[in-house]
Amino acid sequence: MKKILAVVIGMIMLMSLAVLPGCNLGRAKPISLASCETVVLGKYHDIDLEWIVLRTNEQGEKLLLSKYVIDARLYNEIEPGDPGRDNQSWGTSTLRGWLNTDFIENSFDEFEKKGIIQSYEANGNNKKFHTKGGDNTYDNVFVLSIDEAEAYFASDEDRKAKPLEDPAFYDELWVDEDGYCSWWLRSPGCEAGCGANVRSNGFVYLRGDDRNIYRLGVRPAMWVSFGRIDSAIMNESLHAKYEKEQSERIAAERTVEVDLSLIRFVNGQTAYFGNYGGEKLVWRILDKQDDKVLLVTESIVYSSAYDFSEKDMTWEKCSLRKWLNNSFLNEAFSQEEKKMILMTEITNSGNKDKKVPGGNNTEDKVFLLSLDEAETYFHGDSSRQTAAIPYAKKGNVLYVDENGYSLWWLRTPGATGAAACYVDHLGRIQTGGMMNRFDYIGVRPAIWVALKESK
Repeated sequence: MKKILAVVIGMIMLMSLAVLPGCNLGRAKPISLASCETVVLGKYHDIDLEWIVLRTNEQGEKLLLSKYVIDARLYNEIEPGDPGRDNQSWGTSTLRGWLNTDFIENSFDEFEKKGIIQSYEANGNNKKFHTKGGDNTYDNVFVLSIDEAEAYFASDEDRKAKPLEDPAFYDELWVDEDGYCSWWLRSPGCEAGCGANVRSNGFVYLRGDDRNIYRLGVRPAMWVSFGRIDSAIMNESLHAKYEKEQSERIAAERTVEVDLSLIRFVNGQTAYFGNYGGEKLVWRILDKQDDKVLLVTESIVYSSAYDFSEKDMTWEKCSLRKWLNNSFLNEAFSQEEKKMILMTEITNSGNKDKKVPGGNNTEDKVFLLSLDEAETYFHGDSSRQTAAIPYAKKGNVLYVDENGYSLWWLRTPGATGAAACYVDHLGRIQTGGMMNRFDYIGVRPAIWVALKESK
């Protein structure tokens, strides 16, 4: 079964890589500057960045190239006599490092960054001099290759570019009498120490210039999903609305009266409370403190991603938290039952083994157990093994082993912020976690319920 699960996860990861945009030029259509689409995105030195749309794929993602040369930089900042001069490539260049760190960090706001897509870039050899291009790379921002510079433009004239600012602003940037300048390509020139480039007249210069001596122009390129940017802005707005509604609930529900007849306890270990998926919800009693009791569902009630993005995520902002405290809460409990569920301050500790922070504490009515709680409240792996209600298995999304057990999420982050801890089908706590976006993992909601009527 371990092997089967590993194969399934591996296939999912391969599928996720397969949809990465990249430099397949099979459908490239040369563009003309006179009629091409342009967009504005980000700022450099407080100047709006204008981009040429080189291509739009079937998913609506756009390959952008800066309309202007934004800076003048060495391709690789190493000393002229450095022995590494003859082993340079795009993968090891300081230009690549700068574009994917300082440039992207300082030129785009948090919403725009969410729209920039990591792409798979083929670093082919120089077709004339046969100089090796080095390993292929995954980049958020890059510069064009020789093949791309030739395929995406209708003519030399369309490849010509001027600097974004006054030429005097740039260190050592040469500009011709018409204001145009040369700009780097990521492909090698006649040898590894040289880099191909586009000359000021738009000609693709295959022989190239010394990568660590000449400061040529930089025209960043990147794949962007404007749909992701719109979604990020919308999600932030919804999150702010959700937090406001949560605060209002806290103030209103601290004074309500509760009807204790709505919950039924059996043998001091089990409780029946609420309905979901067409059946009465059965809860395991984990803890009792004064006038309240901590419950977790005896079974998995749903399968879902922890969060549908591929970015680092915390419990505070994940989509599963929103679903539990809105859709699930409203579907599983009546208005009177909801009055019994306490708004609770949730401590979101980080993953102590992996040293990943857990984010801000939250106030929730419904939540997932943390890694620490899963260790404290259960005695042995077998007590954590969990099956699912029939409703959770609909659509065959939930992973179920041959004995009927499934995986279930914890709210604590895993080995990275893009993963969350979970309990596997054998009841073992997996601190390394699973990718947040995997939706075949089960959900066991937890709640604190009042045992005494409010005065």
